[in-house]
Amino acid sequence: MIRSSPAWTVPDIVDYLRTFMAGAINTMAKDKALQAAGVGFGPLDQNDPDVWARYRTADLKPETFAPLEAGG
Repeated sequence: MIRSSPAWTVPDIVDYLRTFMAGAINTMAKDKALQAAGVGFGPLDQNDPDVWARYRTADLKPETFAPLEAGG
């Protein structure tokens, strides 16, 4: 990303970050579900391109996660 960034537009960078950067703040219930599914510390396959694979393994649905609001 750093090497090719001079040629990127702002939309290119935003698209890259949306594709490869992901995170979630878990509730205790979601954490317990991840632990019970055996993926509490990472996905079963470290090479899985789906950054949400461990949540899907625990039958949690990332598409239902609410985004954090800016500044909050």
